[in-house]
Amino acid sequence: MEKVSTLHAVNLRNSKYVFILSLESEQKDDLQRALNAAFEKFGDEGGLSVSAVRATSYGRAAFDRELKDKLWPLPIRKRLKSESAPALVVLENYFDEFDP
Repeated sequence: MEKVSTLHAVNLRNSKYVFILSLESEQKDDLQRALNAAFEKFGDEGGLSVSAVRATSYGRAAFDRELKDKLWPLPIRKRLKSESAPALVVLENYFDEFDP
């Protein structure tokens, strides 16, 4: 797992997929705890070649903003802007090339 301060640096890194855990909460609710426990195992358990990425503590706000600023379909965009739940995004390409 890698911690980054910007999603613009995220690419496949010789993997088939990149798992991005974003919009993490300081409050440890059930969903956050479950994602934390399973995050690093997602690719391993499926036998997939994956990279796992989450924000550094000091880069979290920019990291989350970059994710929210993508041109998501309206229902998803509304949820990302209004809810505080964490989000898991799986990419097959570079973040900058990703078009939701």
